Formats: sequence, structure tokens, C-alpha cells
Amino acid sequence: MSELLFSNVALHYERPQGFGRVRHTRVLDHISLSLRTGDFLVVLGRSGSGKTSLLNLAAGFVAPTSGRIAIDGAPIAGPSAERAVVFQDDALFAWLSVRENVALPLKLRHISAARRNVRVEELLGLVGLGEHIDKSIWELSGGQRQRVGIARALAADPKFLLMDEPLGALDAMTRERMQELLLNVWGQSRTGALLITHSVEEALFLGTRIVVLAPGPGRIVEERATPFSARFLAGEKARALKADPAFVAMREELIEAIGSEPESQAA
Repeated sequence: MSELLFSNVALHYERPQGFGRVRHTRVLDHISLSLRTGDFLVVLGRSGSGKTSLLNLAAGFVAPTSGRIAIDGAPIAGPSAERAVVFQDDALFAWLSVRENVALPLKLRHISAARRNVRVEELLGLVGLGEHIDKSIWELSGGQRQRVGIARALAADPKFLLMDEPLGALDAMTRERMQELLLNVWGQSRTGALLITHSVEEALFLGTRIVVLAPGPGRIVEERATPFSARFLAGEKARALKADPAFVAMREELIEAIGSEPESQAA
């Protein structure tokens, strides 16, 4: 089991203001949390609470101002195949086919063509797109494109799957189907998953743990374990879970937690 660990992490930005002046903006402060393989950690919070910045730190796209981020004790020094990222924009290559998009991480690892084809077929079967394997990207719906993005991320065989609002642009019905697919895929891959979302219901349904960030600067104000993803994977129906009184009560508590935290004055 691997662990991605934030230890008292802060992120500050400096913006030139002219005449030699610099404005310091505290984006995140005192962030300490862990994500293990097999966990599904969801981060909630209002706009400006630093959710995407936290994911960018985990991905290695930016470095912390202070504190430490490490995997199994080794500091993160930049992006790596062990941390695959799925964005809200699917970021697929339109000039490549579905097969070629998913095969790209394998090709970069110099996996043979025969082994690439086998793995691509496995992954596209996992996300329900086996019959679309040789289509062009422009032939796919938004939900199908996000499935390709998830399959491509998993092709790198990452320890951790980092997702920034990957379902945010989808219509309500497609989003619900994608939530179920995402849980099933995660349940089989058992990577460590980190999801950024604005949807409390989505967080409750998908997460094994939820972290709430408050803004100004972003800081953890609540963290709790949630049982609903495990119950879904054990066979309970999604709609029944979302109507469960325990689900509804926790949803209202999280909404209250997100809305009740005052913003601090940023430096």
C-alpha cells in the first residue's frame, strides 16, 4: 500500500503590483492529510478555497511554499506517471483515435504494440467503450470522451488518480451514470483516488472520505469518513443510497459546513 502525504503544506503566490511592490496571496495554509491506495478522497469547498491548487500540488504541477508532500517518504519533485490526472476538459488528442489516445501512455513506456493492444482493449472494456475502440474522438459524446480520459489515465498504471471536476460539464443524467462507472472502475483498479468537486451529493456517493476546505486561505475545516461508495460496490442501488436518511442528513451537514465558515483576510 502506498501513501500520498501532505505535511503542514502552505501555498502562497506573489503578484507584482508595480513600483517594486509585491502582493502575497495565501492560497492554502496548514494542510495535512493523507491518501492511501484504495482510498477515494473527495475535496469540497466554495470557490476560492484552493481545491484545484491542492490537486496541482499533489500532481507536482506546482511546489509548496512550505511543508512537505511525499509518496512513501519520497518528496514529490514534479509530475510523474504514478500520479495520473483527469481534468474537467477531457484533454484528448482529437487527431488520434480512441485506441491511440489510450495507448499513448503505454507507448511512452515503450510497451510493445501487442501488449498495448491487449491493455487498451481491457481498459476500454472496463469503461464500457469496447465497441468504440477505433472511432475518432469527435464521434464521441461528452460522457464517452471522459471515459476515454479515465481509461488513458489508468493506462499509466498509476498509484494515484487525481481528478479535477471531471464530471462537471456533463448533463445531470450522464453525470449520474458516470459516477457509477467511476466507482466501479475505482473499485476494480484500487488506486488511490483524489476528486475535486462542487457537488456535495457527488462527494458523498463517491468518497470513502470527504475533506471540506474553507477559503481565505484554504484550510481544512472538516474531515469525515463516508460509507456510501462501499455500500454501492456491495450491491445497493445508487438512487436508494441517495434517498437514504443517513445520506440526506450528512448532505445537509456538509452543506452547512461549507456555507458557515467565514473567510479570513488574505495577506
